[in-house]
Formats: sequence, structure tokens, C-alpha cells
Amino acid sequence: MRRALALPAAALAGALALSGCAGNAAGSGTPATPGGLRTGTGVTPTEIALGALTEYAGPFADASVGLVHGQQIWINETNAAGGICGRKIKLEVRDHRDDTGTATAQYAALESRVLGFLQIMGSTVTTALSKSMVDNETTAISLSRSSDLLTNPYVIIPASTYDIEMINGLSSLMGQGKIHDGDAVGVIWFDGEYGASSLRGVRYFAKLHHLTLREVKISATDANLRDAVTGFAGAPRVRAIALSTTPQQTASAAIVNQQLKLNVPLIGSSTAFTPALLAGPSARALG
Repeated sequence: MRRALALPAAALAGALALSGCAGNAAGSGTPATPGGLRTGTGVTPTEIALGALTEYAGPFADASVGLVHGQQIWINETNAAGGICGRKIKLEVRDHRDDTGTATAQYAALESRVLGFLQIMGSTVTTALSKSMVDNETTAISLSRSSDLLTNPYVIIPASTYDIEMINGLSSLMGQGKIHDGDAVGVIWFDGEYGASSLRGVRYFAKLHHLTLREVKISATDANLRDAVTGFAGAPRVRAIALSTTPQQTASAAIVNQQLKLNVPLIGSSTAFTPALLAGPSARALG
């Protein structure tokens, strides 16, 4: 087995510090030194290389850019403090533009040069690469939280999956008295692994609480959700709207919800939101 790390967040590099620098040489009882650490894929005497497959152009570009910047802050701070086992962290970033073919080629080019992937953005992309990660024993932190990925032992999901997020969101609304057993709830979901995972959670909660679901499936190119939200005003009128959308689509739904004076609470998967929305035209509608 070449690589099989099962630790959160900084594990790809941090595990080296735990097992190499902070541990003992195998069976010897002698503390390991940075110079004595075994090297391998993506690890040289001076460097630990990690990969990132993200999207700088696509429906989730805002979140992707922020995440890369955050990871680079951690890398800069780690390197300034001496690195991991005396080695500096290097992040090789590739922009797949939300295209599985591009991502597959980028993964193939990087896989033999990096210890693992500090991020892979996108449910469809991560699913497309899932078998290759198993075949190559390559660990990756997935920034998709589709529950379909839970069967892959090489994928780290550092948060709740989309179905659990939706169950928690609806449970919160019910706890606040904003929805009740038997109510109608609108669901706008993104076609693909992301939306399907969220929808499973909504349907599960609806079955437990006898909710009537009014489901609308959309695609990444649907920028204006006026028709979808307008439909929720008809009978049976929804008491809340669950969103598995892009941030831009979330903004559209929030604005229409306010303009039509539907004014029902919105919940969304974490991927449906980015802090940039609070500085845009939808800020008041989301407030």
C-alpha cells in the first residue's frame, strides 16, 4: 500500500510529523530526525508536494478561490515555522474549470508527483476521480460532501455530508416553530451528485414528518430562479425552501422570495452559500 492516510485537514503533511519526526525509527527506540525520514511520492529531503484541483472559473469559483487562499495561509505559516520535518510544503494548484475531462488529465499529471491532494473541488469531479484514487491509493480532501463518496476510503470529507446538512437545517426550522409536521416545503436542487445527496436528506426528513415536498430540479446554467420560487406561492403554499444550488442561484432565490413577499425561511447546503453574497444585491434578502 503506497498511501492510505485517514486523518482530517492537514493530515497529508501533518502525518509525517506525527509518524516520522515525532515518532521513533521503526523498532529502534531511537528518535527519528528530519534527515532520517523516509521519502516517497511527493516527499523529498527538502519538500512535501501537495496537489489541489479547484475551479477558478465555474459556478463555485468564489468559494474555490477563498479556499485556496486559506490553505495557502496555512502553508505559509507552516513553512515560516520551519515546515514539516524540516521540509517546506508546496501546493500545486490546477484549475479544472468544473470540467471532468480536464480534471482527469490534471489528476493523472499530478498524482505521481504529490503526496496527496489538499483539495478536490466539485462533486462531479471528485466522483469521476474516485476510482483512480482507490487504484492509486491516493488520499484527497474532498470539498464536495456528497454522501456517495463515503464508500471511498481515500477520500476525506472534513464536514457533514449534504444529506445530513439538510436534515439538520430542516430540524432547526422545526425546532424554531417555522415549519410543522404536514407542511409543504419547496426544494430546489442542483442536478448531479451534489443536489442528489442533499435531496436524499430532505426526503428522509419529509418522510419522518409527513411533509409535502415540491421539488424543482435545475442545472448550473439556470441563473434566474424566479419561475421556481414563484411556483411555490401556489397551493400548497410552501412554508420553507431548501436549496442545493450555486451561490449565484441562492442569491436569485432569496431576492425573488422577498420580491414576491413569500418571505419563507431558506435553508441551504453549505455549498449554496459564500460570504461574498453578503456584500452583493442579495444581502438584504438573506439578512
